[in-house]
Amino acid sequence: MMGLLGATGAEAALRIMSPQNGATVREKVRVAISRGAVPSSGFAALYVNGRFVMAQSPPRSPAQPFALVWNTKEKLAETAGTEQ
Repeated sequence: MMGLLGATGAEAALRIMSPQNGATVREKVRVAISRGAVPSSGFAALYVNGRFVMAQSPPRSPAQPFALVWNTKEKLAETAGTEQ
């Protein structure tokens, strides 16, 4: 299960535009979200199965699409709160 967390002050609803819901992915996956969903001073964070993968701020040009590239072969970080 993949999810995105957006910054506060988003101008539009955060929506994963690709890949499609339920898609099986492998290798490097381009995760596209609506550009207006993240303010220029904000960021989007990608979580997979509750584990943090990456965070990225949007491109400076509002004309550019906002996409994160996730390498599915990289090991996922541990979830917060599991440290001992």
